[in-house]
Amino acid sequence: MNIKDLLRDAYLLQLKDGFFTVKSLSKLIKRSYSRTFSILKELQRKNYVKILEKRNKGETRYIVDEKGKRQLKVILTAGTYDIIHTGHLKTLEEAKRRGDILIVIVARDKTVEKIKGRRPIIPENQRRTIVQSLKPVDFAILGSEKDFLEPIEKINPDLIVLGRDQPVNKRKLEEELRKRGLECKVVRLRVWDSSPLAKTSKIIKKINETFHISNI
Repeated sequence: MNIKDLLRDAYLLQLKDGFFTVKSLSKLIKRSYSRTFSILKELQRKNYVKILEKRNKGETRYIVDEKGKRQLKVILTAGTYDIIHTGHLKTLEEAKRRGDILIVIVARDKTVEKIKGRRPIIPENQRRTIVQSLKPVDFAILGSEKDFLEPIEKINPDLIVLGRDQPVNKRKLEEELRKRGLECKVVRLRVWDSSPLAKTSKIIKKINETFHISNI
């Protein structure tokens, strides 16, 4: 296992819990406690990881330091993901190809209602769980109801990926990121899925037609 893979696994644990331990990392990378401890000592010497909080043996908390994080390319994307379709999958697959870790922000129910004028069909926690289970996704979190840039500030990704028809103004987003001191790049993918139902609105329309439901 190379250093980048080790840092990637450690950082994923950190995203989930805010830290990682020798015990949690050894379980993830399937190495003995002693071997994992030796690995962490080497990463500490390289200033890739540091101790966050000293505790009893096996419970000391570590985090990936800034130098360690710079060894990884963190990609971030966001969306509603109300009804998962092939368009979502293709976009996420392409986003993951741009880096080492793909983090997805799933829009909150209130945010979706504000933007689309309707509440999502699938509740936010369930949507996040579904997105987390998708193969290209390393970590999925819920967005902020008050400030959509808040989770982006916390993650500080290297690259933000927008979908082909995602209703986000790329230029304005870049301006807002600069105002907050974030230097991550923003790209819009041109991934296109010609499948007949590769769009949530088309799926909903098809369901309504199939069951003879009038649009509200």
